[in-house]
Amino acid sequence: MGWLVPGARSQRHFDGHALCSDPRINGPEPHKKALLERSANATILTDVLSGRFARALRNAFTDAYARTRVPVLPFPWQHVTAGDIYREATVQGNADYLPLWGGQSMG
Repeated sequence: MGWLVPGARSQRHFDGHALCSDPRINGPEPHKKALLERSANATILTDVLSGRFARALRNAFTDAYARTRVPVLPFPWQHVTAGDIYREATVQGNADYLPLWGGQSMG
């Protein structure tokens, strides 16, 4: 299963446009749009979204939180505490305040 290894070559080409436009793929539209429009260079490794380190797209939330230097709460409390922000950002379609998870292969 070489396709599970980051950077592995595969005969099957990943089509992010098909993936993000598939109605079976769950997630806010702004997140899908950001995954398609931003490059892998826009990712960071951060714990400010959930309390656990994960790769995500940089946005206003990750940048602003990092500038505050406020300690990150342990998982899952960081994500729970920011839940109201994430829900409102989803309602408003605002990707700047969503947790924009993006793995090593995005971009």
